[in-house]
Amino acid sequence: MIRIIGILCAILLCISLAHMPSGYYTFLRIFVSMESVLIIIDEANHKLTFWSIVFAIILITFNPIAPIFLLKKAIWAPVDLISAGIFLHYSLKGFLPPKEKD
Repeated sequence: MIRIIGILCAILLCISLAHMPSGYYTFLRIFVSMESVLIIIDEANHKLTFWSIVFAIILITFNPIAPIFLLKKAIWAPVDLISAGIFLHYSLKGFLPPKEKD
């Protein structure tokens, strides 16, 4: 379920590249933050991993309680795309077959 919500986060982050009302960005912050917390908790149950640190950084960036204001959409666009890529990679890593070594 976490992986499916992660894919949804990636889609929502890509949609945010369009001009959307400010309420959408508030919703996006909340949704991305909640998914980041879920992933951090899931990863912490196993051990502190690379993914816990990555999603902690995303959580801090998209934190709705003490938001970071980058002011210009041109600054947020790469952040949104990189975050979408991270969510997509994390969500699909369990579904893709492992690479064979030569």
